[in-house]
Amino acid sequence: MQRAAEMAVLEQGARNMQLVTFDTRGTPEGAAAAAEQALQQDAKLILGPVFSASVGAVRTRVNGKVSVVAFSNDASVAGSGVYLLSFSLKQQIENVIGYAARNGRKRIGVIAPANDYGSQVTAMAREVAAKNGAEVTRTGTYKPDTMEVTDEVL
Repeated sequence: MQRAAEMAVLEQGARNMQLVTFDTRGTPEGAAAAAEQALQQDAKLILGPVFSASVGAVRTRVNGKVSVVAFSNDASVAGSGVYLLSFSLKQQIENVIGYAARNGRKRIGVIAPANDYGSQVTAMAREVAAKNGAEVTRTGTYKPDTMEVTDEVL
């Protein structure tokens, strides 16, 4: 993401723009600290973070002082100067399952993280599959921190 932003700045020939990066450490606390650093350096716009918990932490920290363009697909963290540049979870699931169903795949398997997000994915997949004449016939979960599959899905 950093390289893409650097390329965009260079391609536009923006001479009055400086791109500065801060490490979020992949945690909400790290994201809030990075936002604080950006504010201290008088940032006009914050790009990122990705995950909703981190976006929420940044939103709380900046409190509307600067705009944030985040990459989460969780619409609940948008607003108050936080904008999302992403596809919603529903859009992603509709695209994948719709494509599969249009191409003759009527039995769908879902492997999702063992958390609330994974539960949303599985429930939404069942709903979208039914609307597309397909069926979720197998589900499984994995531990998000280790990616270890916890259920056998055959």
